[in-house]
Amino acid sequence: MPLKEEYLQSKDKILASTDVGMGGRVAEEIFFGNSEITTGCGSDLQGTTSYAYRMALLYGMTDSLISVGDLQSISNELRKEVEDNVQETLRVT
Repeated sequence: MPLKEEYLQSKDKILASTDVGMGGRVAEEIFFGNSEITTGCGSDLQGTTSYAYRMALLYGMTDSLISVGDLQSISNELRKEVEDNVQETLRVT
């Protein structure tokens, strides 16, 4: 039995999901103003950040990394590279 499409996600689909998560935060800033941002976008930001880490740590979806599992099992140099990739993913989306 072939895997259903919902079980597999492409890098583009994951990045689109991160765009939506970051968009919620931006929408609040535009609508409410920077000083009136609410906690409502918190779960969106957590989900977006989680996706970015999974892309780097588990899925090998970065230009310079392979799947490594978790941050605790890697060197400081590789950890920095993961952090840089996550920041870049969040900045690009």
